[in-house]
Amino acid sequence: MLRYKTKTDYSFVSKLTDSELESFIIPDRTTRQDIEIKYGKPNGNSFYDQNNQIILYIYSDKSESKYGWIPNIGGFVQALAGSVDTEIMTLAIPLNNKGLATSYQLKSTNYHQGYGLLNSSDPKEVK
Repeated sequence: MLRYKTKTDYSFVSKLTDSELESFIIPDRTTRQDIEIKYGKPNGNSFYDQNNQIILYIYSDKSESKYGWIPNIGGFVQALAGSVDTEIMTLAIPLNNKGLATSYQLKSTNYHQGYGLLNSSDPKEVK
């Protein structure tokens, strides 16, 4: 999960579609510069083997349980049984040693975590 807020808005990742990406990312032709012009600087990267990089665009959206609206007891219920649901959307684009995109992967992962006294838990992936 993302721990720090970024200054750049990566919410566009949540709106991307496979058809849009298939028409833009052409294997061994689309350059890293082309990608950064369209989407901005990536907020992460990794390497999958020597000199071959994966650039990452990651967006996280969360929603907390809404017990606070209940008059007189909302805060108490939230403290006992509050929870948060988080969706993490990732666009991963592997680049070859020439800096050309070889493919892409668009993935969405959902997590649920209880943070109340009665339901506290580690984040668990929701399948």
